[in-house]
Amino acid sequence: MTGKRQEEILKRFTERYSLRASSKDGATIYVELTFAIIHDRDATVIGALAHARDISERWAREREQRERLQQLEQKLKVVTGAEDAE
Repeated sequence: MTGKRQEEILKRFTERYSLRASSKDGATIYVELTFAIIHDRDATVIGALAHARDISERWAREREQRERLQQLEQKLKVVTGAEDAE
């Protein structure tokens, strides 16, 4: 099976989830979990692959971006007078 074919199979059977969790010290962290079912050439399931990674820094950056966007949208409403129309 070629590398490209393996990638296609993995994409088809891969699921990704992001969730909030607690670390050993009790701190809140954000984790991305990826799961994949592994098949042989005959499409028989031969195993599974799971991977977890800490995405807390990315999540914090995205939260800051969302907050900044909300602030800018509020300022735009004030400047354009759209706030009075609501």
